[in-house]
Amino acid sequence: MRLLLRSFRRLLSALRAPRREQRAAALWRRCLTGTTVVCALTALATVPPADGSQSVPPDLDATLQALASYVDRYYARAQSIVGTERITIQTLASDLTPDGPGRRLVYDIRVEWGLGDDGEPTGKVVRELVRASGRAPECLDPPSITPEPLAMLRSSAQEKFIFSLAGTARVSGRAARLVEYRGRRTDPVRGEFPDQCARIDLGNRMAGRIWMDDVSGEVLRVDEHLPGQVTIPIPRSASRHWSGRSIEFERVDTSIRYRRVTFTDPVETVLLPESIDSVTVARVPGISRLRVLQEYSGYRRFVTGGRVVE
Repeated sequence: MRLLLRSFRRLLSALRAPRREQRAAALWRRCLTGTTVVCALTALATVPPADGSQSVPPDLDATLQALASYVDRYYARAQSIVGTERITIQTLASDLTPDGPGRRLVYDIRVEWGLGDDGEPTGKVVRELVRASGRAPECLDPPSITPEPLAMLRSSAQEKFIFSLAGTARVSGRAARLVEYRGRRTDPVRGEFPDQCARIDLGNRMAGRIWMDDVSGEVLRVDEHLPGQVTIPIPRSASRHWSGRSIEFERVDTSIRYRRVTFTDPVETVLLPESIDSVTVARVPGISRLRVLQEYSGYRRFVTGGRVVE
């Protein structure tokens, strides 16, 4: 009877044990007649670490969700921050060196919520011109309101891109997860030709790479490029300013870097843009090679009561 009770208790204990432990126990029983070393290593792999932690392989869906969550938090914090944007617009020679004097602009900038082209709320950069100098065409100056670069990572915008994981790297000593993306090309490329400058959105033709902090989910860097040539027809209505029939983009490269900015009273550290460097090469009469460098500094934060904290 005692032997029967003991066997019954063992059976109940086994039924209550987690499946992982059951598999480990069954594996050890099979190993009694197998190779001891191999079985020992295999069995240890089925047992969770002693401290309860587990190394979970990167998951694309979880990574995209973390990026979207970070961008929402970033916009919520950035709306109380203003800064200074210094822009240099420089035409380039065939070897991509400066060709003549450039145009320089200084703006006060802030981030606001607004509606995107799809009607969804998104972040927008709002500029107020402080001063400008140089002879480059003024139509090359950025609009007073432009989409915030990280807007593409919001949940409502991610469906316009194809994402994939691309390994790991380090940025300024911080472990980063690499996420690559490319546009789905669901929408045609559109251009506006109001004067001697054209405004063309190549967003759904671009591809790029995101460096995401592996712990905090912060975006540390974004590099973007045009993976192939894109030709935009010039409408007849623009013939007054444009002599060609089309614009052919050969190269569009952009690199966005971020840095930590610490505020006081209360103390808070936020990752904010440090610079955006863009180079465009196109086959078109007039300006065909252009570099635009945007540098950010002088961040201030608005706190309760309208005070500005450096």
